[in-house]
Amino acid sequence: MTVVTDLRKLPGCVRVSFDDGTVTDVPTPLFQLNRLRKGQAVDLETWRAGWEKQAFSFALERAAALLSVRDATEKETADRLRRSGYSNEVVARVMQMLTQAGYVDDERFAEHFVESRGQRYGSRRLYGELRRKG
Repeated sequence: MTVVTDLRKLPGCVRVSFDDGTVTDVPTPLFQLNRLRKGQAVDLETWRAGWEKQAFSFALERAAALLSVRDATEKETADRLRRSGYSNEVVARVMQMLTQAGYVDDERFAEHFVESRGQRYGSRRLYGELRRKG
């Protein structure tokens, strides 16, 4: 059993520190379902397995919310999910599903991006911005 030593709210996740030196970023919605308190003793593996089972559906919901605001590249969407505390495995599964369903399409994004900014900016700037966006 490990003991929770610190809880720190970050954008999109909660950073949980344990007395054995382990630090885990837990997406906020998952943390709210599996709340911890400072000083609480936890079986780390059982606790982590509990919220990771639910992670895929929450990550998919988060990605859908992000994409409903504006179109984004695969890299941008994946980076946002990772910053929210989702594991690389969960992010990969979500991105595969979104790509196959056509919700994330880098080529479509690039076409729209160039169409919307092509009159104001030169090709070098557009190329640089697209590279940064992945």
